[in-house]
Amino acid sequence: MEKKELSEVVHLAKANNEEAITELLKRFEPLIASMNHHYFFHEMDQEDFAQEARVMMLRALDKYNEEHAVSFAGYYQRCLKNLAVECLRREHRQRVVPHNLLIHGDKGELALMSASVESCEKQVFLHEDAEEYFHHLSRFEREVFLGVLDGQTFEEMADHFDKSVTSVKGAHKRCKKKFKEQICRG
Repeated sequence: MEKKELSEVVHLAKANNEEAITELLKRFEPLIASMNHHYFFHEMDQEDFAQEARVMMLRALDKYNEEHAVSFAGYYQRCLKNLAVECLRREHRQRVVPHNLLIHGDKGELALMSASVESCEKQVFLHEDAEEYFHHLSRFEREVFLGVLDGQTFEEMADHFDKSVTSVKGAHKRCKKKFKEQICRG
């Protein structure tokens, strides 16, 4: 494809021109690499982020309105930044409490399960330990704990509970401490 203005390439790509889409992907590879370098992902491979960024470009192309004052480059950069933040949040949720250990029941109960549990008896003991842990938490700590599991930020929870971010972080820290104590007892 001959060297064209970005706006022309975007217009052609929006019309599903494969050459234009390929050209856009090539033009934005440095931006994707820069974003990947700027945000440090513990769990995500560089190629995984790059792939998600390419998919994000296709979504951005669909949603981008050429009549608005913002350029596609600016719009896509904002989309990439949002993607990076979402990936970091996803990693944070996985680090706080591993997904294979926590399951929400219909009534908001917490059940600790393990992928390696081999017998029903062990499952019962794990469930009892989980209930005991949950009952050791204060009401506010339980709400913070469930909020973290739902992916809420400390700021969102602080607004929701009309508390300071510091008190939400403190409740979260106490939850982790009680969780460690529960594991050591078991």
